Amino acid sequence: MIGSEITRRAFAGAIAACGLSAADDGWVELFDGRSLAGWRPGENRSSWKVADGQLVAGGPRSHLFYTGPARGADFRNFELAVEALAPPACYSGIYFHTA
Repeated sequence: MIGSEITRRAFAGAIAACGLSAADDGWVELFDGRSLAGWRPGENRSSWKVADGQLVAGGPRSHLFYTGPARGADFRNFELAVEALAPPACYSGIYFHTA
């Protein structure tokens, strides 16, 4: 991402672009790197896009929920690995096990 221009609020879901099968190391990919398939914006759908294989948010506040097929989107006893880039003064976060 060095040298890339991003919006004021970006979530770079660099959880690779290899489909949803379990990798040899046991990790399950949740993002295909090409589309929002398996993800649902909670509001302001236009705030989300996929750019350069990453999830990018910009515009009015919006949450993005995983609704894909991996484990029926019901995760327990897991480890989450994320690479994220957030410029100064942005408002961003990752939530799990929330109502």
